[in-house]
Amino acid sequence: MRKNINRVCIIGTTYRSPSATPANYLETFKTKLQLLDRHKNKPILIAGDTNIDLLQFETNSDAQNISDTAFSHGFTQMISRPTHITEHSATLIDHI
Repeated sequence: MRKNINRVCIIGTTYRSPSATPANYLETFKTKLQLLDRHKNKPILIAGDTNIDLLQFETNSDAQNISDTAFSHGFTQMISRPTHITEHSATLIDHI
């Protein structure tokens, strides 16, 4: 006999306009992650366009800050290849 299990999954989105400062965005992001802490036993997926290039993690403090903040709340980046590719550049600005 199969049990009918209702499982709650939280899915969130985030966006940082290129005109918004990364520091302001990061403060809002931290606040939202703190609110999700009470749901840490549930599956949580956050996807978004932060316009912060994670391929520059080694040299860009904004990329380091967003990664470190997400990691400190139990999240890991699922995408590791460029998400925005042009003739002249490749960036990882869309995150899951």
